Parts: sequence; structure tokens; C-alpha cells
Amino acid sequence: MCNARPLYRVSYKMTEEIYREANRLLYRKRIPGICLIVFCFCIIALIPDISAGIMEGRDSLEIIVETVFLMLLMMGSVFVILLIAVKVFMKIAVKSSFRTYAGLYGLGHNASFYEDKVMYQSEKSHAEFGYDKFWRMLGNKEIVVMLTGSRWQPGMIILPKNGLWEKRDEQMEKFLRGKCINVKKGIEHCR
Repeated sequence: MCNARPLYRVSYKMTEEIYREANRLLYRKRIPGICLIVFCFCIIALIPDISAGIMEGRDSLEIIVETVFLMLLMMGSVFVILLIAVKVFMKIAVKSSFRTYAGLYGLGHNASFYEDKVMYQSEKSHAEFGYDKFWRMLGNKEIVVMLTGSRWQPGMIILPKNGLWEKRDEQMEKFLRGKCINVKKGIEHCR
């Protein structure tokens, strides 16, 4: 059973900027993984060129220089293409998901933190979560995102800086670190 009065409360109106910042935090780690995969494919793609150089009897230093040059050229061009594609894709995806995500724009949201649970309310929905259901928390100067649900389809509670926080301070972070037992790192502070 929860207390009659919440320990902490955050209230705000959802805007596209808040939603975009939350998604930026969620998907920021995907680019390095994609680059690692591209690096492996570049190495595999250069194997025929390396073996052809060896079979032709060319100097090994010449083969190494050519291989490194081609790999850097491929990596650079693929990285630029991926960076542009991810930026464009994220902009389009966030904009369309924001429109379809239960019509969030302008709705009032409220997260109340009790001793044993978090109650989340918007004008269209209501949910209660035990602290043990949260598996990750991300944050920066603008926003804190608490993830619940499965890792493949997470639900999130968004706590923006411009929300009407009661007692937003280190005490709340310490409280959340202590209560959310499945969050190993506490709030991961990102840029």
C-alpha cells in the first residue's frame, strides 16, 4: 500500500522537444555498434584484394598501405552515410511516432513516486509500476528517462527538467538508486 502523499512528484505538458530528447537518449548507443559491424565487413571485403596482391607477388608494404587506405576510405564514406541516414531516420521516426504515440502533444503528464511504487498518469492513461520493474535510467541536464517493460519494447517514464518538480535534487536520485534494484548503474548521465 502506498502513502497518501507521494515522496516526489513531477508534472509537465508533453512537447515534441521532450519526446525527441528522450528518444535521443534511448538510441544514442546504436551508432558505435553499427560502425563495428561496418568495420568487420570492410575487413572481409578487403580479403580478396589482399590475397590478389600476394598472388601477384607485390611488395607486402605496398599491400598494407593500399589495404589501410582502402579500409579508411570505405570506413569514412560508410560512416558519413550512416551518420546522415541515422539523423534523417531518427528525425522522421520520432516525428511520426510522436504523432501516433497516443496523441501525446500538449497532454498533461504526472509521475508520483511513493515508497513502494511509481504512479504515472496522463490525460489518456494511468499506470502503476513497482520499482523492481525498472531496468534502466538515462539522464542529462534536460531529462531523465526511466525504462520499464521488456528490453525490446520498453515503456518509459519521461521526467523533463522543465517539469514542475517537487524536491528535484540529489536526494531523489539517491532514492531512485536505492529503490530501483534492477538498475545496476543508477541514472546513466549522458550528454
